[in-house]
Amino acid sequence: MKNIENLSAGLEAIFVDGMNFEVFLGVEENGELIYLRGDLDQKSTDGICESYVESVRKFFKNDALCTLPLSEIDARSDVLLGYDLPDKPVDFKPLEDLLVAQNVGDFSFKNHEISDVKTIAIRISSAVSKVIFFKQMYPVSYVKQNQIMLLKAGDRLTYLPSDVLKISGGFDLILFDDYFYINEFKKFEKSFKFYVVAKQIQRKTSNVIIALNIVDDVKSYLLNGLAPQKDFLRVAKSEVLALPPATILQFAVLNQSILGFNIVNSRIQLTSKDSVKKLIKLLNDDYLKSTLTQNDYDSLAKNKMA
Repeated sequence: MKNIENLSAGLEAIFVDGMNFEVFLGVEENGELIYLRGDLDQKSTDGICESYVESVRKFFKNDALCTLPLSEIDARSDVLLGYDLPDKPVDFKPLEDLLVAQNVGDFSFKNHEISDVKTIAIRISSAVSKVIFFKQMYPVSYVKQNQIMLLKAGDRLTYLPSDVLKISGGFDLILFDDYFYINEFKKFEKSFKFYVVAKQIQRKTSNVIIALNIVDDVKSYLLNGLAPQKDFLRVAKSEVLALPPATILQFAVLNQSILGFNIVNSRIQLTSKDSVKKLIKLLNDDYLKSTLTQNDYDSLAKNKMA
């Protein structure tokens, strides 16, 4: 995974090295998502390319922006999440194929309507590198012919008797150098059916936690994953799980009043959704103490210094 500086520089190198700009429309055929090339005239291609590239450059001008592995996701908002999990959503494959594909079929209005378009993939290529920007399409992206559309033509308004597809700037996902970078996690969860992968991770992680023998999952709230998916992603790689179970339990006992745990017979009692959330935070090492002020903190995000 690239840091934000190297990612931005890599994209900029493509933008300034003579670009080939292509738009692909994602449609479903026989229950599978496929991408078809949008047939654009040169004037439209140049206009969209200039506008879209400028929107990407503007996005990367955010000084607070950083990259972070998806497995370490936290509360930060100005972040691109690098997909570092071993199992990938099935809808990654069409984008990976599209990145290197030479012969892609054309989108035809004989076979599809504008409203059939589910996703947009923009491929920008230089002589040495390629990148794909992915966008999910929503109903607001379409203007149907049953609405009256008027276009400015000099000092007059001209009626447009056709459906319209709106492509805004920005992106939901980047595929660059064989690595996926997620812009908004909530959109990603829905667009790529990530819940399938996340559920597998949650089940495996819950079983690992239960095997520590430090919790009593009274109502199976932990096993059923009653906590945000992104929290289980972090727990799966947490250093806390590598500690001796007795060490984790001792910390919970010593800080019982602060953490709000109910501990019976050396087991943390998971009797509510809130207790599961507190346990997940414990295992994510989110409860910190300042050595300077001795204050206790519930950390929403942290960068390891050494």
